[in-house]
Amino acid sequence: MTFYTKNDLIISYILKNTTMMKNMKTKGFTLIEILIVITIIGVLAALSAGALSALGGAKSRDAVRISDLNQIATMVGSLTNRFHVAPMTTNGRKYPDKCKDGGAAMLGQCFLELKMVDKQSLLELLEDPKQGANVPGSSSNIFQYYYGVDAQGNGYKICAYMEDQGAFENINAQGSTGDGKEYTGGTLNAGEGMNCIVRGEKGWSSSVESINTTTALGS
Repeated sequence: MTFYTKNDLIISYILKNTTMMKNMKTKGFTLIEILIVITIIGVLAALSAGALSALGGAKSRDAVRISDLNQIATMVGSLTNRFHVAPMTTNGRKYPDKCKDGGAAMLGQCFLELKMVDKQSLLELLEDPKQGANVPGSSSNIFQYYYGVDAQGNGYKICAYMEDQGAFENINAQGSTGDGKEYTGGTLNAGEGMNCIVRGEKGWSSSVESINTTTALGS
């Protein structure tokens, strides 16, 4: 039987690991090469993440806009059923003053007057997810919510611009009678391509104005 001393075992261990390290150096990558590859992968991952984040952000904001438009349309629809005409027209004689012919900017005050929503909830509803609050003097900002109603209050539309317009256009139902959704066509950069929820035949031909957030809150 062969007996190994402690020194024999230590020398054997060193020789074994030295051989492994030589083989790794001969067959594998150098540390510099590995660092270069990791750096390239990191750069590519960052670029891809940025592109995906931008695309995902636009789609998420559009989803918020569609939800907001539907909520505004529901509130206007509730008032239309209650008073038999849409708000913000001279024909709505039974409405309180703030719900009569004050233009789209006053629609929010109409909601507040009839206690349909509190100020904080209204602000959150009317703020565009990209631009935020619509304040006076911001007419160059197209990312706002818009409201339009015909003179007799027999039809209305609630509109917004979508960042991913192609996708929204494909799911819209075109029409000119009754309720529906409308894509006005054109391009975002030219201030066109507005997307609307339309109620009533007269709503299709209604012109729209932006719902001014500060005016809507009475500030």
